[in-house]
Amino acid sequence: MNITNVSENNKTEVLNTIIHSKTLLSRAEISRKLNLNKATVSRIINELIAENIVYEFKKGDSTIKGGKKPLLIDVNNKNILIGLSVRKYKYEYIFTNIRGDRLISDNYTPDQTLSFNENLKKFFKFITKKYSDFTPLAGSLVVPGIVDSNQGTILYSGEFDLTNFNISSTIKKYFHFPFFLENDANASAIAFKIFENSSLNNFIFLLLRVDTKKKILYTGAGIVLNKTLIKGDNNFAGEFILFDTSANNTIILKNNQWYLKNTFEEELLKKLSHVIFFLNTSAIIINNSDEFNFDSLIKKLNNEISRLKRIYTGFDTDIIIAKTDRIHLKGSIALLIDKITANQIPVSQKK
Repeated sequence: MNITNVSENNKTEVLNTIIHSKTLLSRAEISRKLNLNKATVSRIINELIAENIVYEFKKGDSTIKGGKKPLLIDVNNKNILIGLSVRKYKYEYIFTNIRGDRLISDNYTPDQTLSFNENLKKFFKFITKKYSDFTPLAGSLVVPGIVDSNQGTILYSGEFDLTNFNISSTIKKYFHFPFFLENDANASAIAFKIFENSSLNNFIFLLLRVDTKKKILYTGAGIVLNKTLIKGDNNFAGEFILFDTSANNTIILKNNQWYLKNTFEEELLKKLSHVIFFLNTSAIIINNSDEFNFDSLIKKLNNEISRLKRIYTGFDTDIIIAKTDRIHLKGSIALLIDKITANQIPVSQKK
């Protein structure tokens, strides 16, 4: 048995319990939840306090037997996660604590006369000045398109007209802490898993949005199977809904809301039907959007699911509209929390 590994695993479990708990916990409550002895939990809490990751800040309620009120553990808001999102006409940023509670968020307007690379550098420089009062633990950038997260490369983005665009050196120049790249649909799927429904094991997150200036529809999907994001060998796993998305054949504006045109809606429905049946997902999640009216699509999806249920005993899939606004931006934080939970951002490195 590797004592060091056991110790680090215990530390990760304690931190994860603090991060994901809906209420503040005492040392004794953490000990009971994890079935770890109190001495081990106290040692770990003391380490986390020394690293400024957590602190004990107020007294909880006494037990029914009375006695001394316990101290409760909370995360330190000085240690932050940084989430960035870029789209053609609007960049966004959010700073949160390691539980995902928002501390700061705002928009940043890129200069349309500059290249994507020039705008990105200006945005990164702007962000470095915003977190001067904090200690960043990790950060991420979410972009529309197909990305290779491991290589820090935007493989394709129609919105920015980019192909095989590597930004790893730019990231390293401005951010001297763990930093990750992901696409918006995958990030949205992780956000749904972390912030809305952690019990859902298999689902497809469908991301639909409109470039209102160009009147172009952008589509994407994130696939989660057995609670794991599926990307495929070449990062194309969520691109089963690639279409010619010019405004002429996909969307129409009615009463200040966008609707999918019938021919496109039928094509999307056909592809979704094949995928949900093949993967046997328990839900299709559609992004929350004030600009879109999904009523017709949802009705047709429900009809198709009912048809499949009549043919195949036991088949079922729910349709869920995500509650989280700007879920792609929350996704930039969710993927960091997901990596912390999986010990891919080791606790021992966060000082």
